[in-house]
Amino acid sequence: MTDDKRSLRQKDFWTAIALMAASLGLLFKTLEIPLFQARAAGVADGKWYNSAAIVPYMVFGLLLVLSVSLLVIAIRGDGLPTRDDLEKIVAQARAPIFQKFCIICLMLLAYIFALVPRVDFTLATALVMMALTYGFYEGRIRPAILSLLLVMVPAAYALLVHFPSEQWAKPHDDDIVTLVGFVILVAMALVEAVRTHGSLPGYLRYVPIISFLTPLLLVIAMAFGFHQNVPNRTGLLFSQIEYHYYVTLKPLLDGRKD
Repeated sequence: MTDDKRSLRQKDFWTAIALMAASLGLLFKTLEIPLFQARAAGVADGKWYNSAAIVPYMVFGLLLVLSVSLLVIAIRGDGLPTRDDLEKIVAQARAPIFQKFCIICLMLLAYIFALVPRVDFTLATALVMMALTYGFYEGRIRPAILSLLLVMVPAAYALLVHFPSEQWAKPHDDDIVTLVGFVILVAMALVEAVRTHGSLPGYLRYVPIISFLTPLLLVIAMAFGFHQNVPNRTGLLFSQIEYHYYVTLKPLLDGRKD
């Protein structure tokens, strides 16, 4: 077998593994859709062929079958990784560029699945924007790891303490933890930069302000300018903004119009 064909089969092997994991995850998620308690035109119907789960089961089931078939073809075509291949993968995983890629992925996953649904949008976005800028602007791995830790701690707290959706609008303890994480990250970035460079870099003078003001102005424009729904309207900051907009500012503006 030529090296090109073997390389192709190795890529098929890892593609099959990824597709198999994705299809199994999607099938597991589809289990939440009732199969024998279907609703047709808003009326309860016990017939399984009226269930909304039929199409997802078919699509993701076929995807699982295709991934298994691709995996078998890859293994038969000598695509199973050897010990040398695994050692090369481990060496590549230890490379700084791959570590930074994993750190960015973890930050974004924490932001999307843990922070945004449960934490005030401005605080969550400010923390992640500050972490991404400080962690990767200079290309050093230490700021990236420190930034990751200060993102993961509030995310883990919000996920563990307020995991069910009915608790996402509960008291603002996760907002306070996120705010504290943002303040610590800013202070740590300033101290670390002065120790490393002897003076404060120009970008760090503006990044904390921009990281905070950008999501704040965005959420205000979305909610009151474009009248769009925003994540977690009961958040620590947005709840106060919304209250004073409708109770203080809007009556004042309406009174001036009259």
